[in-house]
Amino acid sequence: AMVWAVCLAMAGIGLRLQGGAAGRVAATSAFAAATSISSASSASWAAPGCKRAILTRVVGANRLRGGSLFPDWFQRKERLGKYSPYASERHLAHLEENEKVSKVTLLFGLCDLATENMEDGRLELHESDLNIISKCLNEITPEEFGFPPSRDDGKPIIDYVDIFEEKNFTACMFKLPAGYRLPMHDHPGMYVWSKVLWGEMEVSSYDRESPQEPRRKKTFPSLPSQALDLRPFKVNTKRDREVWKSEDGVKITTPTEGNIHEFRAVTNCCFVDVIMPPYDFTKERRCTYYEINEKEDGTWARPIRCPPDYITRSLKYIGDAVEIQS
Repeated sequence: AMVWAVCLAMAGIGLRLQGGAAGRVAATSAFAAATSISSASSASWAAPGCKRAILTRVVGANRLRGGSLFPDWFQRKERLGKYSPYASERHLAHLEENEKVSKVTLLFGLCDLATENMEDGRLELHESDLNIISKCLNEITPEEFGFPPSRDDGKPIIDYVDIFEEKNFTACMFKLPAGYRLPMHDHPGMYVWSKVLWGEMEVSSYDRESPQEPRRKKTFPSLPSQALDLRPFKVNTKRDREVWKSEDGVKITTPTEGNIHEFRAVTNCCFVDVIMPPYDFTKERRCTYYEINEKEDGTWARPIRCPPDYITRSLKYIGDAVEIQS
């Protein structure tokens, strides 16, 4: 089994890319076309002040109830000098017509904004960054993500859906049949927003007992055997078989809190993960699987190979399209 390889697979996101005045190029799949957003005007996502004006208006006024987080969030970004013009290749399109902006597009924009100053693959987020993305994700329904319970075909396999995948952030969905699991794994240096769309799952998570030390070699063997190069380490229990439901809202994993976790389906369930930065097997963000052992001197996480019972099936994303300008 490949270690978390499914998280690197492109699953046909269905973005519509639109050019400037010189011409427009459409690269929209059939399912994206069905949910495409029409508008006579668009705004430059990279233009000075555009992110603040558009996101404040769209999210605060139309998308998220009680958008009081935005003023403080933007002021903090400005104080840190994070709103100077920058050379971005992407723009969000159609944001001037607030009522037509998909929440999935908005989520994409907020992720882009939160990671624009990431350096050397390292990201530090403020609590307000965590909250604003949680607020947006919490508003998106299973239907808008294209995976209501009716899409479950009942087959005994874990389904994976790639919503969008960028260099600095990604969003994906997993559907787990009752009794199936995502094995104990980590998210080195990463933030993860998880939301159950429907059903129930049981979560066990752990924190490293001591600050993380370099534990990756400069060179790695093939992925299935990389766990043999990692040492066991002590952990503290963060969650012990905690049940998550859709009404519980968004749960956040940080680089230091709950970063080693396992999801096990109590009933058939579907959940979405927003991850930043995503796994990168060429750098230090490789996924490692673990076995948790209770010993006299505490709880230990022992790196293992990918469990052979962890098998996934990739499905096409058929939810609301992410509309961007290029």
